Amino acid sequence: MINVDGKTLMKGVFRMLFEHIMGYYLSMTFSYGLWSVDMPIAPRTVFEDWIKNFEPEPAREHWLVTAIMKWAYKDASKAKRLGYPRAHSTPDQFRDYEFNAAYLYFINLKISGVDLSVFDGKEVLDVGCGRGGKTIYIAQNTKLKSIHGFDVPAVFKPEDAERYAKAKGVSNCTFSLGYGEDMKFADNSFDLVVSDDVIEHVDDPERVFQEVYRVLRPAGLAIMKFPSYKMVTGHHYDGVLNLPGLQYLLPYSTWAAGLNYLLSRPEFAGQYDALPRAVSTKYHPNITPILNGIDFKGAKQAIAKTDFEVIQLSMFPYFINLARHSETLLRKSALFVYNKVLPVLGLQELVSTQIVFVGRKPN
Repeated sequence: MINVDGKTLMKGVFRMLFEHIMGYYLSMTFSYGLWSVDMPIAPRTVFEDWIKNFEPEPAREHWLVTAIMKWAYKDASKAKRLGYPRAHSTPDQFRDYEFNAAYLYFINLKISGVDLSVFDGKEVLDVGCGRGGKTIYIAQNTKLKSIHGFDVPAVFKPEDAERYAKAKGVSNCTFSLGYGEDMKFADNSFDLVVSDDVIEHVDDPERVFQEVYRVLRPAGLAIMKFPSYKMVTGHHYDGVLNLPGLQYLLPYSTWAAGLNYLLSRPEFAGQYDALPRAVSTKYHPNITPILNGIDFKGAKQAIAKTDFEVIQLSMFPYFINLARHSETLLRKSALFVYNKVLPVLGLQELVSTQIVFVGRKPN
């Protein structure tokens, strides 16, 4: 039994209340709830052993993480999760998910002030296309000339995506393997480059922005959307713990090591498929999401090292559904607080959901 001083106990209680109220409020109100993930219930002995054996952080931190994870796993089967496919889904099922959820991408572009006519007649590059589902949806639902998507070999098979495109009746869509830091395309190859939820995962964001600039034709546009690590779900564990702001409560390594430890236990044998594919050990060496920690300031600095003409570099609020409603007093009030008050307090990034960059390559 670990003795916990009163100050640490009060911190833990406060954090637990924050998780309990905000975690469910945000997940139920703002997530799209396309899938429900039933998490395995962790036996009490797992946490007790973890406290005894876990080394990287002080014991008082173990206690806090354990308490939060106990609560989260206990109620996980009741909570709606963000729309991740199950870990045991096939590549085509994953593409189905990407394709069916891609309308949200269009909604987000519209909220950001991007007119979909920007695709008309363009040769488009999709940087980090996932399994290709969203890329195919874009091809099918815009008037673009052609679109090419690429992603890394660990997650992508171009031939499967092309077969899927053919099944959807899409013929102007091609795919390849590649890395954003070293694109295998000639200079001035595309009219438009898009990227959705990718920049936060690359090894070198600055290099990716430079490569995007290089492959664009003069007057070409880049439209890139990605979350900041400082945002409430920027930790990317929302498919596992479904709790906002974990990266602010404890060191990220503590969550990663703790979750990986739980999954290494024999009690969890054969249950990895209950986790979302995005963080399953079936597809990654551990469930630590591959994140580079980029935030709004870092993105601004990286873009400044290119010659892009910045048309837009902004964030939009976490209350995305409210943001697209009609001109109501509630909407106006919320956006006033978001745009005018929170920046002064230094809190706007915390309650944002995406960074949006729109840039033009000069003639």
